[in-house]
Amino acid sequence: MLAHYSLNLKKLFPNENGSGWIENVELTNDSLLIIAVRANESGQQRVANVNLKLVNKGVTYVDLTHKVIQTAQDYDFIDFDALKAMIPGPTGEIRISAPLKVIQGIVVGDAGNNNMDLNPNTAFNAIDFTESLKTNYIQTEDGTSGFRLKFGTQAANILSRFTRASIMVDGLTLVKEANPTRYTIKGLTSGNIVQVENVAPTGYTIRSKYIGELVDEDVHTYLKLKETTIAIPYGAFTNINMGYARTTSWNTQGAGANVAYLDAIPTSIYDQQGSSIKMIVNTANSWSRDQLPKGVGDLAGIIVHNKIIRYGAGAGEIGRYSIRPVNKADVQLYNNNTFEKLVEWRYFNPDNLSAGGTLNGNGTSGYLPAVGQGTILPSTGVNASLGANPLYHSDPNSKAVPSSAFQFNQKWWDGSKNAPEAMIIKFSTKNIASAKTMILNFNIGGGSGTAATLHVPVYWHVKYSTDGVNYAVVPNSDFSVRPLAGWGLNHNFTALGLNPYSIKLPNSLLGQDNVYLRIEPKSNICAVDSPNGGEGGTVSASHGAVNVRFGVVAINYIQ
Repeated sequence: MLAHYSLNLKKLFPNENGSGWIENVELTNDSLLIIAVRANESGQQRVANVNLKLVNKGVTYVDLTHKVIQTAQDYDFIDFDALKAMIPGPTGEIRISAPLKVIQGIVVGDAGNNNMDLNPNTAFNAIDFTESLKTNYIQTEDGTSGFRLKFGTQAANILSRFTRASIMVDGLTLVKEANPTRYTIKGLTSGNIVQVENVAPTGYTIRSKYIGELVDEDVHTYLKLKETTIAIPYGAFTNINMGYARTTSWNTQGAGANVAYLDAIPTSIYDQQGSSIKMIVNTANSWSRDQLPKGVGDLAGIIVHNKIIRYGAGAGEIGRYSIRPVNKADVQLYNNNTFEKLVEWRYFNPDNLSAGGTLNGNGTSGYLPAVGQGTILPSTGVNASLGANPLYHSDPNSKAVPSSAFQFNQKWWDGSKNAPEAMIIKFSTKNIASAKTMILNFNIGGGSGTAATLHVPVYWHVKYSTDGVNYAVVPNSDFSVRPLAGWGLNHNFTALGLNPYSIKLPNSLLGQDNVYLRIEPKSNICAVDSPNGGEGGTVSASHGAVNVRFGVVAINYIQ
């Protein structure tokens, strides 16, 4: 029993503000520490340490320090974990009942920032551009836990990046979502912001991880992804047909301030370990039309889970985790490239993206790459043609972009055989047997922007072989293809550009004389001509051939 020991309690005050407001410290029932404090009328936050020591015959058995923080308004703090624990189930939504309780953390979003969240479509050609401006993020000082903050109005979102904020949570709404687990606090007003103070860079932690190390607890926190590069490093952060985006200072001839088909654009990035993730940039950003950086480095941002129906299958799944840079400076890539290019097919000039392309090869003997050795063949032997490749825009108002992507017009799902057709890639890896890993990078779109060419299969995967006969599915190679949009067509699911992917290839394919890859559909599910008909049909024998378009197909490896 504690009564058997000599107990020595004392208060330690780190500064002059500590004295005079902690009036009493008691230990009751041998276990309950009671600290009595005066009401705070100082107008300032104040901090003190209460030191508890348990000493018996000169031996110290307990020596702990309890930090007491009293805000100017005399609120109590609730930690992030306690707030999240209010919803014990996998999902839920509650009204927070926590009188005079505030959470305190580091703001990692930013007020007035156009890349905070998905700006949702209100119609196929209309978007609510205020959603991002009403969104912010706050995390613990060690960066291990975070919340998305939803303000009722964009004017109420006054929290600046890398400040320490105290937010009263009583009466607000807490939402918990699953797959991945993530938390949002909704209904904030400026009145919920109790205090905001500047904080030195040493006052908080920015964590670094590889993509494959991400877990659900990272969602809605800011961190750096290590040793990353952009899969298709050509064009801009938003490689879409700008005629479908709203008018802005960088898009002066766009479709119009209230006419826009989409905002958020996913760009594939991958790291030294071969894992990949989508970086999301909204077209509303002033830097969204800036040139994509090349090289390898840290790519920082807020980890999110966004569904983008024009670029993802199902409800718009583009991956369990994505990353949203807060500004362009978050993308710190340099020219110390350790990601080597084995072979790359592209039919545009990287130094003159405005020019049309020139094909090199044919459907019988195969199409030759711009870099390295290999061939690309359609499984039906049809010849390729050139299609729109939105890397450059001479006139966004007319939706005109250069024809420098290559496309094959064939039945990608043969309804008479109930089997897929494919694009087949052949190359050699005999000179890179010692590579750490190998990555397939490509960007893809389907159809020709008309209601008659919506029957592009949605669900695809990649197969591999070393003899061109016996194929196996590349693990984790599933991806989706949305048909390309047409002007004025009431479709909420059609894409405005080519969707980029990075797929890690098996190491067993290293050191091989020949490697064959089949990019092919895995089912006959396709779209139909209705606003939400992205997966409403199936490819049948009566369907004709349809284009599938590639801007770049590349095999990279990491030494």
